[in-house]
Amino acid sequence: MTGVLITLLIFILLGIFGYTWYRLHQELHMHVSSFDDTPEKNGLPYTRQEFTTQDGANLVGWYMSHPNAKAVIVVAHGRKTKEGGKSLFLGHAKYLYNADYSVFLFDMRSVGESAGQKISLGVDEWKDVVAAHTLMKEMPENQGKKIGLYGVSMGASTVLIAAGKERIGDFIIASVPYASFGSLFDYQVRQEKLFPRFLFVWMLQVASFIELGIFYFLVSPIRLVQNINVPIFFMSAKNDTMVNPQDGWKLYEKANKPKEFWEAKTAHDIHEAAPQEFETRVLTFLANYILQQ
Repeated sequence: MTGVLITLLIFILLGIFGYTWYRLHQELHMHVSSFDDTPEKNGLPYTRQEFTTQDGANLVGWYMSHPNAKAVIVVAHGRKTKEGGKSLFLGHAKYLYNADYSVFLFDMRSVGESAGQKISLGVDEWKDVVAAHTLMKEMPENQGKKIGLYGVSMGASTVLIAAGKERIGDFIIASVPYASFGSLFDYQVRQEKLFPRFLFVWMLQVASFIELGIFYFLVSPIRLVQNINVPIFFMSAKNDTMVNPQDGWKLYEKANKPKEFWEAKTAHDIHEAAPQEFETRVLTFLANYILQQ
């Protein structure tokens, strides 16, 4: 009888692992198509930039250089399974450009015009942010200008990883970042009401060793945010169903000063739900911490 129960338990565990690994594999192994929008449609002048990361990924971005730029802002997009990338963030670029900031939108690896067939939730994408920052820093018109990092969702976590690992960025704006992979997995399993939750979360973490590498958990915003010593603005969404709303607060508590935190009473995409307040808060942050320095 004991042998039967042990065998049954093993089959259950293997079944849960197979399901979680398959789901994770399907979510990561893809190339995300571009959303159908362009700078021209939004009245934004731009140049198309092709550049390469330190590990050889070929990326493409749109550089909107303002003739009287107060600073330069590198924008990292969030994760979509289709129609995503830099095109989805033209609304962000438009209000920043109209407020006299130069903006660089780019497709991270495996998205839009950039090469690749696998998304790694920030484990490799931080190198994309570093390459984009380097490209902007090398532009002759940007000499002496502050260059900041601005990310949403996966993009927010990725800019925090990049800034923490490489000490880049004169300021950081992070909207709805996840604090760690464990937190992300736990919250998404909770949203799907999978039971027993702890077992699915554990199996996702084991599957991540296969998909993201055995040291993936070291590349985590909550581990690296303490290395950042520039102004940071964190945002979380009270009604977020994708990222735990508490993650933004946890990161804020770990971060060095100067820092700000805002919890919006919206769903995951704060800018879509409350564009005016989002834009006002970002521009106020920039005015208070960047332009006065």
